[in-house]
Amino acid sequence: MALAACASWVVGGCLSPTLPLPPPGPPDEVTATETEGVYLVKGTVTPDSRAMIMNTATDRFWGQQTRSDGRYEIFVEGSPGDTMLVFYVLGAEESGSADFRLP
Repeated sequence: MALAACASWVVGGCLSPTLPLPPPGPPDEVTATETEGVYLVKGTVTPDSRAMIMNTATDRFWGQQTRSDGRYEIFVEGSPGDTMLVFYVLGAEESGSADFRLP
């Protein structure tokens, strides 16, 4: 009887939902480059994840695998005022997003 109770507890624990990944903070820096329509976005996400940026006006994505410090530097394309979303992917999970605008 006790074994059955323990087994149901273990199985139930495996089926409990995991918490979603928290969204990253906004980028540390967004600067226009010498090339019109190209910007450099710098920031930090969870270490050893894939940093992703999406331009909501064009539905284009850019990404970069981060290392142990979680830093990224990604060149993106857009126009001044475009809304961008930054998020990250860790394993099979995707974080929430933070938005920012291109200067």
